[in-house]
Amino acid sequence: MKKAITPHFDLRIAVIVVLFFAVCVASTLKEYSVTSSSPAKPMCQQLDLSPSHLVSVDCDDGVIAPVDNQKSANMAVFSFEPISINGASYELLQTVKGVGPKLAQKIVTYRSDVGPFKDIESIKKLTRVGEKRAQYLATQFSFN
Repeated sequence: MKKAITPHFDLRIAVIVVLFFAVCVASTLKEYSVTSSSPAKPMCQQLDLSPSHLVSVDCDDGVIAPVDNQKSANMAVFSFEPISINGASYELLQTVKGVGPKLAQKIVTYRSDVGPFKDIESIKKLTRVGEKRAQYLATQFSFN
């Protein structure tokens, strides 16, 4: 006598496959509805006009840029102001891209030993700071 293939086995596989696709489609639709509908609170995307600083702010404090396309309309825009090289703390100096703990310490030591930085030439007097790096740092710092 031949055994008939039970339809329950095939039905269980079909149910599992359908549930898997339903979960995938539901999560995709959820992501789509969050990004495509206008949310009550703007998405917290940050744009720094200078690539040298990482800016961390509360989304409620950001300014929404008046732009035409919807994707950019939810982007907070931050203006860049150079850091005062003569008044910045050791910790604040390290927030500048390319300034680590050693260079920040050299800047603090230079200020205490020699005096305030006056221009780009005084930055070049630091060890391991050449022309190219000094040019970059001069765009990140003010000499007030």
